[in-house]
Amino acid sequence: MSFTDQYKKEDFLAVLNSNPKATTVIAKKVGCSRNTAKKFLAELEAEGKIKEIEIEGGFYAWVIAEQDVITLEGTIPKDGCIHTEYAENRYKLTIYKD
Repeated sequence: MSFTDQYKKEDFLAVLNSNPKATTVIAKKVGCSRNTAKKFLAELEAEGKIKEIEIEGGFYAWVIAEQDVITLEGTIPKDGCIHTEYAENRYKLTIYKD
C-alpha cells in the first residue's frame, strides 16, 4: 500500500479545525512522516483549501483557507443530533437529538 492509498487529503483537513498547526503537529496527529505531511499540505495549498501563515518569531503554521460561508436553515428532526463530514469541497451535516 502506497502512502497515497494510506492517507487522504481529508485526514489532513480534519486535523486543521480552528487552530493553526505546524507541519510536525499535523504529521503526528495524522500518523505520517513530516515529508508525507508536507506533500499533502502543499497539494491542499495549491488547491486553495489551506494556507500557511507566519506566527510569532518566524514560525509558520497551516490553517483552513477562508471559504464561502453557507447558511443552512430548517428544523431539527426529533431523532437528530449534529454530525459533520468533509469530502473535497462538500460538507455533510447530520443533526441528531441528544
